[in-house]
Amino acid sequence: MLHLATVANPQSVNGAYFHRLNREEPKNPQTRDPQLAEQLWEPSAELTGLPTRLR
Repeated sequence: MLHLATVANPQSVNGAYFHRLNREEPKNPQTRDPQLAEQLWEPSAELTGLPTRLR
């Protein structure tokens, strides 16, 4: 995580998945499910005070 936190261009890794510093596609299809993402985002946003709708 330290490597990703200190990368020179953070936009180049924003939202990407990594395994041992190698960029990979997520193996679980649920990671690309927009409905599940929204179901997770909304309660998380409420708990942290962030906007409740995904962009």
